[in-house]
Amino acid sequence: MSDDLTISSDFHAVKADKLFFWMLAALLVFAFLIALVNGSWMPWLILGLPAAALPMIFIYKRPGVFINKVAVSVGLMSFAALYIQQTHGMTEAHFGIFILLATLLYYRDWKPILIGALVIATHHIILHVPFFISNDFYIFTDGPNVQLLIIHALAVVAETVVLVMMASSLEKESDFLGYEAEKLALIAADISNGNLNQKITLSPEDKTSVAYSINVLQNTLNGLVQSLNYVSKQHDEGDIDCSVEHTRFKGAYSEMAQGINKMVAGHVDMSRKSIAVVKAFGEGDLEMTLERFPGKKSFVNDAIEGVRANIKALVDDTNTLAIAAASGDLRARANTNSHHGDFLKVIQGVNNALDAVIGPLNVAASYVEHIAKGDIPAKITEQYNGDFNTIKDNLNQCID
Repeated sequence: MSDDLTISSDFHAVKADKLFFWMLAALLVFAFLIALVNGSWMPWLILGLPAAALPMIFIYKRPGVFINKVAVSVGLMSFAALYIQQTHGMTEAHFGIFILLATLLYYRDWKPILIGALVIATHHIILHVPFFISNDFYIFTDGPNVQLLIIHALAVVAETVVLVMMASSLEKESDFLGYEAEKLALIAADISNGNLNQKITLSPEDKTSVAYSINVLQNTLNGLVQSLNYVSKQHDEGDIDCSVEHTRFKGAYSEMAQGINKMVAGHVDMSRKSIAVVKAFGEGDLEMTLERFPGKKSFVNDAIEGVRANIKALVDDTNTLAIAAASGDLRARANTNSHHGDFLKVIQGVNNALDAVIGPLNVAASYVEHIAKGDIPAKITEQYNGDFNTIKDNLNQCID
């Protein structure tokens, strides 16, 4: 027998078929034991074997189909008739009719119950035909009895009515759930734990059961996760305008998708505005403003303003040195304590450059002053580079 536990409209029929498969085998064994006791082998062979074998074959081949319910119903009532025949109409054997008929309630379907009742009613009526009476067919211990037949018939009708009502109610409950409550709970728990890849097979007609709703929920969540993964991948690849297609979803899920799109768009917009300011810095515009972002996003503003302040300090100190040099103040230097990192390196480089320029010029000015006063100094021995070295050579020639 198949062990497929996927959800289907016949999920309970599959489960019931498995139970009745072994129940029929047990009934056949019980009839075999009766035959061992009283030698009723012919009824066991003619009625018992087919009554068990045919439904068991059907169940083994295709569990859960409707024909199995019919075969099981006929098979169970056949065993009730077999026990009556084997015990020569013993009253206690008739109890099997009511017991076996009641077990068909497990199918949660009124039709096999009604079929079983019709089968056993037909059996009782036929065995009151004179032909069967005269050929050792048993129905009651004392032979045919119409009055007793009517009493049994009324009892079977009463039980059938009650069982049919119960089966109809259970069938509606089963249809409403669409699957066993225990397994539905396990599936729902798996979904709540993030397992969205459960195989849930439903009949095409099922559009209202709890199982159908759970399947829709799983597909919706799975679609949302796939959409988010796709958008994330597109953003990683550079398509920052990609967003979740919220129209694929309904209600709160659509609102969730729109909320995610709004959040992502907000981050992208913040990045674009920040990059625009940095670009302006790169183009020499240090006055471009950046709106104040709310909450913890304000760290971006703090970072941008820190860059602006450092660049402005660098520009201001450089302008101050240029103005001082233009006005003849060759001793002016930038304060390196107000700069850090590579900005400090730039300012130190400017200061060092000024020292490199001003040092040779001061030596040259001092030598020219001495020579002008007639005080010939010793030759310049320091080593200079480029044009400074040319100035040094010219001064040394004057001294010669």
